[in-house]
Amino acid sequence: MPSADASIRVMAVDDHPNFRGGLAALVGAYPDLKLVAEAGNGRQAVELFRVHRPDVTLMDLSMPVMGGVEAIGHIIAEFPEARIIALTSRADLLGR
Repeated sequence: MPSADASIRVMAVDDHPNFRGGLAALVGAYPDLKLVAEAGNGRQAVELFRVHRPDVTLMDLSMPVMGGVEAIGHIIAEFPEARIIALTSRADLLGR
């Protein structure tokens, strides 16, 4: 649910800093979106989700340390209401 200021709180998760920066810039271009956290791997994503409780998480699936699929599992187990959009450029992770 959006916070009291009606902004949709977003967390961006990707191991590539330039792509994560692009997501941050895209989110920042919309007045009703607010970037609340950025993570470079799945383990950081789980930790930052606990702290910031974003309304929406943009999650890369292929990352070092802990991949996005595993991170999503941890987040959903603890926060079943979490809304996560999976991002990937790898067709092999899409089940095809």
